[in-house]
Amino acid sequence: CLALARMGFARQPVLVELYRSLYGRLPHLKDSQLALGFLLFSSSGLRDQPLLSRFLFESGRRLSSLRGLDLSNVVSACSRAATKSQLEEMHGLHKSLKHHIFSEIPGLALEPLLAIFLDAPRLLEFSKEETLILASTLEKHVRELTNSALVRCLEVCASAELLHKPFLLPVFHHLHKKRDELSPSEVVTCISAVHLLGFCKPKLHRSLRFVLLGHVQAWQLPARDLSDVLPALSELGLW
Repeated sequence: CLALARMGFARQPVLVELYRSLYGRLPHLKDSQLALGFLLFSSSGLRDQPLLSRFLFESGRRLSSLRGLDLSNVVSACSRAATKSQLEEMHGLHKSLKHHIFSEIPGLALEPLLAIFLDAPRLLEFSKEETLILASTLEKHVRELTNSALVRCLEVCASAELLHKPFLLPVFHHLHKKRDELSPSEVVTCISAVHLLGFCKPKLHRSLRFVLLGHVQAWQLPARDLSDVLPALSELGLW
């Protein structure tokens, strides 16, 4: 499964047979194998309800033993493949998964912590206070984040209406430093996010405006992408 995923293999009939062959083997997999298999299945584009239910059941059964990357892989897989109601129907997995995440936060390394911050708040309907706990834990790692991770962190904060300056200011600083490396869609996402937050450092505002104009002049941004953020563009004096 991992080899095919890395190759970008997308032939549905082959993938269906491959993943269905895992159904009876899931109880015998190691935690790491189960979590990675679930993540790969969630990214495959397949819609197989019996297999999804089995992955959810096995994840819930082993939840107390899931740590680090195994835990974040299950969270990411759930966010891609399952709904809130499906998690609740699986013996209250929605509630128990949230509880287990917060019990594990102090020992999480950057990679699983970031994945959980990006996927769990929306999936598990975190409150602003719960999202703040994750953001506060992630603060010390901001300088290590990639461009796309910085953009997605800003997006999570905007979605949660989380105006936590000890986290946001370093994110703003590193986005400003990497402004020329941001893709056109990432620039638009940042502009929309700071507009929703109602807060942005003037230096980053100017940078986003300048970079956006460059992308527009180079015909790298379709008009439909800009039409979705017209109020934010007005704030930048571009509409």
